[in-house]
Amino acid sequence: MNGSRSRRVAAQRGISSIVVVALALVTIVLAFVAVLLFADVVAKERTAKALEKRLENLHADQARITKARKGSLAPTGFTQAAPATTPEGGEVSEAPPAEHLPVDAAKSYLKDRREKLLEKPTQQDPGRDPALASNLQDFDKKYADLARNATGERAFNTLEELVGIAATRVIVAMNLADQRRVEEELAEERKNAAAENKNNLPTSAVEYNAELEGKIAEVTKAKNDIDTHSKDRVAGLEKEIAETRKKIETLKIDYNKETISFSNRVNKLRAELEELKVKEVIRLEISEAHGKLLSPDIPNRVAFIDRGSRERIVPGLKFLVARKGAQGRFEYKGKVLVKKVWMTYAEVAITEIVDPKVPLVDGDLIVNPLFHPRRPVVVHFLGEKDAGRLRPSWTTAEAGRRIAEIGSEVRERLTLDVDFVIFTWSKAAAAKEDEEYKRAVLLGIPIEEASEVYRFLED
Repeated sequence: MNGSRSRRVAAQRGISSIVVVALALVTIVLAFVAVLLFADVVAKERTAKALEKRLENLHADQARITKARKGSLAPTGFTQAAPATTPEGGEVSEAPPAEHLPVDAAKSYLKDRREKLLEKPTQQDPGRDPALASNLQDFDKKYADLARNATGERAFNTLEELVGIAATRVIVAMNLADQRRVEEELAEERKNAAAENKNNLPTSAVEYNAELEGKIAEVTKAKNDIDTHSKDRVAGLEKEIAETRKKIETLKIDYNKETISFSNRVNKLRAELEELKVKEVIRLEISEAHGKLLSPDIPNRVAFIDRGSRERIVPGLKFLVARKGAQGRFEYKGKVLVKKVWMTYAEVAITEIVDPKVPLVDGDLIVNPLFHPRRPVVVHFLGEKDAGRLRPSWTTAEAGRRIAEIGSEVRERLTLDVDFVIFTWSKAAAAKEDEEYKRAVLLGIPIEEASEVYRFLED
């Protein structure tokens, strides 16, 4: 239940976070678009100012060219036609064509200038100053040559050359004027386009900004509706969170108590384990008899025992016959093998007598540590699986099979329910390094060598 509530809280918070992020992104986009529009307006205003300044420079260049043209026409004697005007008030002068050039006026002007230059000064009496008279004669001769040149073909060639030069200059001036006129027209078109864009741009920007503001208002309204709708839900979830936190604190207190209790138990077990580590090896001590020998017939090697199938006696089970000796220990006298079994007793064959001078008698005890009248005896082999030094030299598999035949059990792993461990190591030093050997010692499980146990399995 708490997990479901936590997921619902996370879902509500996730929706609010998505809405806030969406609003932030829309605001950033609007701000970016506004900056771009403002930058575009500023760039166009700068372009318009640059064009206006360029137009002013063109007008100044046109005035300078017009002034230079007027100054260059005076020496040629040409007349300047009335200047044309541009839509902005500028003048555009056009020179007359070559066939309308005032050739006669130019010749008359040059003739007057020549006569004025060739006009002779007042003659003085040459007798008064011979040097002066000689100089005057030289001047007369020189001016006479100039007069002949001025009135001849050379003079006409000079005028024609001047006219060609003047015409070339006029053509160049007309080309420049045409170029200026084209530039002015282009500048005017650019100026008009910039003015048109400048007038339309603010209107488009205002409309776009109004549209964006409308969208922002819609998103803001939707966000407010979501906040209002989820406010009560959030309050309820916060209350549940507070209650859950109280439960968590209570659980933490209980957990700490259990942790302390567990630590105490662990410390106690560790102390017990330390005590177990100092324990010595417990040897298997055979001190329990499992029945009595009845009516032994030594010549026929037949006898009976007071245990039957009710006590888990089976044919093939072997017992050592013994009597109590010093300090309560068994003194073995012989060995018997179960042949027939009834409910309360069984017939056995006497297979071995240790000392003929100490015969088997009625009432002797029968012993086998691998037998128990109420349950199977559980054993575990520890050591080498094939110990050749043992007598009989059985493998652990063969010994386990014989143990199973008499109703006992061989456990593959060392557990707490093992009655005792059968030790098959050929070297005692190697056994002490074995981990299972150490575990058996710590658990207090009795350990006995295989040769001592195999006596109760031999034929």
